[in-house]
Amino acid sequence: MLTLPAKELSNRLSKIAVVTEINDTALQHASQIFDDFKRRGVILSGGFEDDAWLFTNELKHVCVRFEIGAVADWIGCPALDYAGCVKSYVAFQLGKIGLLRIQAIARLLCLMSAMPADEVCKICENINCIVEFLGILPLGCGSRDAVIEALEERARHIGGSRKDQRVLADFRAYLRFDEIISRFWESADDGQRLEYFPIYFWWKLTAILPLRPTELLLTPRDCLRGRALSVRRTRLKGSGGRVNYSIDGDYGLHTYEVSDHLAAEIRFYIDATKALKQNEIDTLLIPTSSFSGGASDSSSRYYTYPRLRMCLLSFYDEVVAPSGADIGSITLGDTRHLSMINLIISGGSPTVCRELADHADINISSYYYANLANLVECATREHLFKCILESIEHGKA
Repeated sequence: MLTLPAKELSNRLSKIAVVTEINDTALQHASQIFDDFKRRGVILSGGFEDDAWLFTNELKHVCVRFEIGAVADWIGCPALDYAGCVKSYVAFQLGKIGLLRIQAIARLLCLMSAMPADEVCKICENINCIVEFLGILPLGCGSRDAVIEALEERARHIGGSRKDQRVLADFRAYLRFDEIISRFWESADDGQRLEYFPIYFWWKLTAILPLRPTELLLTPRDCLRGRALSVRRTRLKGSGGRVNYSIDGDYGLHTYEVSDHLAAEIRFYIDATKALKQNEIDTLLIPTSSFSGGASDSSSRYYTYPRLRMCLLSFYDEVVAPSGADIGSITLGDTRHLSMINLIISGGSPTVCRELADHADINISSYYYANLANLVECATREHLFKCILESIEHGKA
């Protein structure tokens, strides 16, 4: 999470602003940070608008260049705006990391501007910085969100024991998270349901249907006919097809039946958001909450991947943490893998899994079998724990 430097409110209190998008306000803050470090002698020459900044740490001089030509279409940001965003991101890092790493990150972000999306998805260095940077660029778009999602997947793979297999959290975390969000939804008021519907929709749908988060976010506004839900599935994963940089060209509509309860919740959300400003690409989810930047303060056209991630973090802070439950970190891509494991438990073969998940290689679907023993063990422990608690409560009664 990218933050601006803390502002002192008193001798003991300070306020930290979270950067959700690089807009005019963020650019102004970045320029002020630049001026501050120049006054302190860390920046030796130039101004914020210059294409090269010269730094010193009293041991050596470090030059950071912002040489940006054309910007690839998948980024969805004009070249001039992109350059300003890179400078702002570099300014926000001052005082947090060393100058040589700042130089490396700036160089990577500048090179990335002209790279095809599939090449960016293969980057192995400073992945978290790239994800963070792409998440706060203005004018959110589906192609950029797909790159963010792919990079987060790559970071998880690199951190795991296998190169090609996603590292999942302890399955007890998923079981307990499901209990918490289901219990919360039963007592939530309309305002809470409106604010956290994107998380509820993500959890309840993608845990049974292996959608990628970016596919979920592109669910069309007019998506429901009775219990038949229309969603968009990518045509690009594993297909080797040409990228069209358009929703209709890169995604196809598919229809699946959902439960009566989930269909009713979707109808509630559609009715509750009718009066809000709709986005240009007519998706179901609409930015409504201040914690993610607010619809009125953001230039993003739809409910973006970084916004959904912020919503999940907020749900953890406001609902999961107060519950006292011991739950580890859950990421947006986990549910797609959980749905595949659920399908296997229900008797689905690797071939069926490959078709439903749109995998190019049947071996990818086979990886999910490795997680079954862990899931069964966790589910058994949770059931035994509940039985013990019920016995204790019954004995007290």
